[in-house]
Amino acid sequence: ICSLLRGGIAERGGVRVGHRIIEINGQSVVATRHEKIVSMLSNSVGEV
Repeated sequence: ICSLLRGGIAERGGVRVGHRIIEINGQSVVATRHEKIVSMLSNSVGEV
């Protein structure tokens, strides 16, 4: 994570600059392209 919206949902949920996303909804994203990860997060419903 490079930056966060101050007071945003991610920050309130404990996400911090420097954290790495390695899994989304139980699916590994370690070798996944950035664009695909953004799409996965954008299309998620509810908590991720």
